[in-house]
Amino acid sequence: MISLEIKILNSQTIKLTLTTKDMKKHNITHTLLKNNEKITKNLILKLLKEIKETITIDLTNNKMFLESFKTKEKGCILYLSVPTPIDKNIKPSNSKEIIAFVATFKTDKNLKRFCKNISYLKNKKYKSELYTFEEKFFLITFINQNEEKEFFAIAKEFGQIYGKGSIKHSVIREHCKLIFQENAIENIIKTY
Repeated sequence: MISLEIKILNSQTIKLTLTTKDMKKHNITHTLLKNNEKITKNLILKLLKEIKETITIDLTNNKMFLESFKTKEKGCILYLSVPTPIDKNIKPSNSKEIIAFVATFKTDKNLKRFCKNISYLKNKKYKSELYTFEEKFFLITFINQNEEKEFFAIAKEFGQIYGKGSIKHSVIREHCKLIFQENAIENIIKTY
C-alpha cells in the first residue's frame, strides 16, 4: 500500500504527494512516470483503488489529466484532474469558457511589455494574478477561450507559455510567491 498525502484542490483536481519511500517501494522514478505510459497507468490505477473512499471526486468515469513534478526530497507530486462533464441537453451559450492562461517572463521589462500590449490591443480589464519563483514571473490571466491564440502569440513574443487550465493555476498558487492577487496587469503597468 502507498502512504501518500491527498489534497483536494477544487471540485475537479486532487494533489497526491508520493514520498521517496513510496517511490522506492514501487521501484518508480519521476523519469519513469514521465516517459513510460504503462508504468504511469498502473501506478494511477493502484492509487485510485487506495484513495477512492477518501475523495469526493469521481475519477473513474471520465477522461483524466495528469501532471507530475519532482520534489526536492526525490518524491513526486501528481495532479489528477477531470474535465467538467457536458450535459448534452444543455445548449451551448454564446459566452466562451474562461480559462487560466499562464505565461512566464524572465524580466520585469518583458512582463511590462506584455501587459502594455494586452491592455492596448484588448482595451479591457482581465482578472489576473502575478507570482514569482526562481527569478521568473508567472502571470495568470483569466481569458475567454476565443482569446487564447492572441494571448499565446503575444506571450511568446515577450516570454514563454507555461500552460493553461486549473492544474497549472493550482501549481502556481501552491509553489510560487504571490505578488499581486488582483488586477495584476494594471498593477504591473503602474509598478514596473
